Amino acid sequence: MSDASRGCDEKPVRRAGAAVSAEEEDVLRAAVASLPHDYAAVVRLVHIEGLTLVDAGARMGRTADATRKLYGRALAAMAGKLRDPKASGS
Repeated sequence: MSDASRGCDEKPVRRAGAAVSAEEEDVLRAAVASLPHDYAAVVRLVHIEGLTLVDAGARMGRTADATRKLYGRALAAMAGKLRDPKASGS
């Protein structure tokens, strides 16, 4: 099965070369899952599928600049959730 047809949940949530424990991976996966749809989508495209912001934007039907801003807001939201897990609403 190709990476494009594989479900997002089958790939680890981590940057290339980063050592992440299973527990940390679970926390990251939960943080991504708690994001609004577009935020989660851009994080998955960039960090799981390895796309550039330009390519992620093309896939999402957004300009590169709009995708860069969306990605920045998504990372800020994730950081907030990771600092305060109760903020995730779960």
